[in-house]
Amino acid sequence: MASLLTEGQGKYAAYDNVEDFVEHYLIRLAEDNANDGDTQMAHAIYHVLEHYLAGDVDVYLEDGVAYVRQIDDDDIAIEEDDMP
Repeated sequence: MASLLTEGQGKYAAYDNVEDFVEHYLIRLAEDNANDGDTQMAHAIYHVLEHYLAGDVDVYLEDGVAYVRQIDDDDIAIEEDDMP
């Protein structure tokens, strides 16, 4: 399987020796949901990952749960076309 990790993106792209754990975590979470047959949840997680990498949202982990916080005041809407 090809790597889904981005090159030159993420919060720590400026550092050669730092990996973004949140990016790894979200990819794994989306893959696990897809493998369990919950493709709608997997799609939603990839949508969050896309916005995280773009810098629109911040994702933090607490007790193994991912929380998403919007960075700017604009609403990020999930369009119906984006859903499977």
